[in-house]
Amino acid sequence: EFLQGGLSAPLRLQRAGLAQVDVPVADTALTPALLGRWVGGYELGGYPREVTLTLSNSPAGLGEGQLVVVGKRRTELAIDHVIQGREFLTLKASAANYRIEGRIAADRIEGQVVQGPFEAAIGLRRANAGDKP
Repeated sequence: EFLQGGLSAPLRLQRAGLAQVDVPVADTALTPALLGRWVGGYELGGYPREVTLTLSNSPAGLGEGQLVVVGKRRTELAIDHVIQGREFLTLKASAANYRIEGRIAADRIEGQVVQGPFEAAIGLRRANAGDKP
């Protein structure tokens, strides 16, 4: 029986075929070349943002990280989904619907930052000892 708004109607459900769902890609570990601190930035809506990204592997052996974005305000996000391929990297901070997708090339990550419907080019480089945290 289907109930809605105080009304009811008979209802019958039956399986119509195999499930058609996209299985989420599993998190991966990060290679030693990506572990550590990265700095860079992007511009969104006419405002520059400085980015500090710290990547590590969890005790379970999967990639994780911390992202600090400084623009009009300072925002700290936990990276909770990491996928590293041979040349590409995807980082997600689910709490803010924030994603970085980039190409890995010799101490640089070049790609896009996506937050909701907004996209911007981002460039990150390996942090030097003198770079501010």
